[in-house]
Amino acid sequence: MSKRDIVVIGASAGGVQALMRVVRALPSPFPASVFVVVHTSPTSPGMLDKVLNRVDGQRARYARDGMKIEGNTIYIAPPDQHMLVEDGAIRITSDPKQNRNRPAIDALFRSAASAYGNRVIGVVLTGYLDDGSSGLAMIKKAGGVAIVQDPDDAQVSEMPEQALQRADPDYCLALDEIPGVLERLVSEPSSTPQRGVMENKRKIAQKLSNRAAAPEENKELTGLTCPDCHGAIWEVREGRLVHFKCRIGHSYSPQSMVDAHSESLERAMWAALKNLEENIALTRRLVEHSRKRNREKAVEVYERRMHEKEKHALVLHALLDGKSDEMVRGLDSAEHREVGRKLKEEVSVA
Repeated sequence: MSKRDIVVIGASAGGVQALMRVVRALPSPFPASVFVVVHTSPTSPGMLDKVLNRVDGQRARYARDGMKIEGNTIYIAPPDQHMLVEDGAIRITSDPKQNRNRPAIDALFRSAASAYGNRVIGVVLTGYLDDGSSGLAMIKKAGGVAIVQDPDDAQVSEMPEQALQRADPDYCLALDEIPGVLERLVSEPSSTPQRGVMENKRKIAQKLSNRAAAPEENKELTGLTCPDCHGAIWEVREGRLVHFKCRIGHSYSPQSMVDAHSESLERAMWAALKNLEENIALTRRLVEHSRKRNREKAVEVYERRMHEKEKHALVLHALLDGKSDEMVRGLDSAEHREVGRKLKEEVSVA
């Protein structure tokens, strides 16, 4: 009879503080391997191991590719890399982002479900958006246990709310209740009925029912599109809080919505710049071919088009490099010089 000896935890905004409270309360030794994904900046210096070790001795470490999995150890996904688990080992990859994140919680959860099945306990903590929801559902489908922090107890409720709605978790717990349940679950065989599951199921159903029944104070179609699925986006106001949701269920805070659209805009601008530069290169070849054939009129036409596109490319470069203000000032100066020149010409004629 197998033990539940793989614990995977995902968190985003507010996750460091939440993890510290969970880790501090875990017994030592803890008869399971713990894997942690926290959404961080790609340029993060990677200090989470030191932060957790200040409250928990020396169990936390950043994972490395090929590292063997050991019990009583907390493995942390490195910044800007996915952490996956295989049978007995860890894989670190730079595969494409999932849910606009790398490392992604879903990537870890899915790999754990695939490799370890009913030995896995998945935990979704505080955070924005919905990373972890589909991975937690896969853990459930594989026979593992799914735990979600109570949204009312989370610093940021969106990620737990999405996991509640999508993953059919076994437990919905306040943060301080999670370590005790983890300790009990890892001490039991994976086939042992989980005490308190039915009570938690009723609690989760009631919570979801209450949230579904609660009328939204204001829900307005914005005319914007979802950065993930390109569906229609609603602006939802609940008291003083504002967030954006699409029909599929993607949810954004105002800042994350701005960030997501900014990323989409930047990608579009880089694509436009690439097409412009390719068009300039092609037009330059046409200039050379026309010049060799002494087609001066064609040379003049192609050169004019090429120079126009080069100006557009310079503007895009300036915007992408954050130098648009300098370019605007330069254009203003050029316009002023041109106006001055024309005034001088008019005066001399008069």
